[in-house]
Amino acid sequence: MKDLFLFSKEDIDRCEKMENTDIEKCYYHISKGSQENSWNGGNAHCYLSSSLLDKALVLIARTNYSDALELIDASIRIRIWLYQKHSVGFNIYKDILGASNWIYLLWSFLLRNDTLSQTFDKYYREYATKNDTGYQNTFKNTSLGMGISSIFNQDYDKAIEFLQALPLNKNEGFKGLSGRYKGLPECVYALAQQNIELFEKNMQTANKEWVKYVKKYERGCSFSFCFIFGTSLICLAEKVFGYTPCFDNLYIPKELLNVKSYSTNILPDYVLQ
Repeated sequence: MKDLFLFSKEDIDRCEKMENTDIEKCYYHISKGSQENSWNGGNAHCYLSSSLLDKALVLIARTNYSDALELIDASIRIRIWLYQKHSVGFNIYKDILGASNWIYLLWSFLLRNDTLSQTFDKYYREYATKNDTGYQNTFKNTSLGMGISSIFNQDYDKAIEFLQALPLNKNEGFKGLSGRYKGLPECVYALAQQNIELFEKNMQTANKEWVKYVKKYERGCSFSFCFIFGTSLICLAEKVFGYTPCFDNLYIPKELLNVKSYSTNILPDYVLQ
């Protein structure tokens, strides 16, 4: 990793302890669930999925990159399971399936498993375009998510159509998306335009905005361990440009991008029953 001015070893230890506790609690509640109550509307599975991503960031900080990808794989499989359960009539809370799940689609690209990403993308597209999630600014999340989805499917014209609905290039972010994502929509738009120079320029800006946000609001938290959104976009950029863009002075571990293998389906059998 780069220098640790955004976090310390103590921060890593603290976050790991917290995430381990959260994951254990989720496993407990899921194991006690039933098909009748649909695991509290999917909340336990949803929280497990997000906790696994947080734990993945801890493992990235510890340079355990293959293990981090294992947890990301598990998290994505849980999200797919939630969509599948909803599609056959289970009572899964609609906010869990909402447009902001573009974040999970983006993380899935780190796995370089097109089959898994395609499965998630299929359910995401079907749900995001048909349902009001209940979130504020759902339209902006949907526009960004569908833009990312369209790039993944190499439908660049459709991606541009979705992304042009966003207030891009105003250098101020926009309401409805966390400040930790500032600059990312512009990176996605550059991918839709298949413009490598603009993508590299916007990635530098997004990284600077991420550092600024983390220093102010999330120093020492798990999201300070890695510029994970930029790392994910680099993996998407591989599909667009046919090679991996290289960046210096970004909090993107090259070793994470070069993992050759990792285990899949590491979840206990009862989680995805």
